[in-house]
Amino acid sequence: MLKYVCSSKDSNAWSISSQDVALQTFHTEEEAILWFQHQYPDKNLVFSGYEFDGNYLKNYVYNNDIELGYINKYSF
Repeated sequence: MLKYVCSSKDSNAWSISSQDVALQTFHTEEEAILWFQHQYPDKNLVFSGYEFDGNYLKNYVYNNDIELGYINKYSF
């Protein structure tokens, strides 16, 4: 089973409560992308595709070459 956890600069999953992390956790990649689109409705979001950073699979999110956050992809 896959799980997608969103982290933005304003709402990083490593620094918020577990209840808030649950609100940023999704069962599909599409839901995770929608979360970012709702957080940044006026931005032209670009997703990098998943890259292994040494610990996790991350899909970085950019606007005009500025990183806004990422989606961690976990499999259980």
